[in-house]
Amino acid sequence: MQKNSKAKGRSLEHASHTIEFTQSEMMIGDLDVECMMIAAPFLVTVRTRNLISRFELKNQGRVFKFEPIDDMLPGKCLEINVVQRL
Repeated sequence: MQKNSKAKGRSLEHASHTIEFTQSEMMIGDLDVECMMIAAPFLVTVRTRNLISRFELKNQGRVFKFEPIDDMLPGKCLEINVVQRL
């Protein structure tokens, strides 16, 4: 984590989705599959980023640019730009 990044918290979350199949639509060997559940646990890290710049055009919109996140993937940098159109 960067020195100027402010961690707000971490949370382990879960998402799942069930897929239902019609008769003979999904077969595993001789077994007819009625439904399948796909479950995916994931970690959420919430942190604030410092605002680097803000640019606004009257009655058109604005752009907010935040400091990049460079500690997610080695050698990669995630830039965060938020565009709001009015």
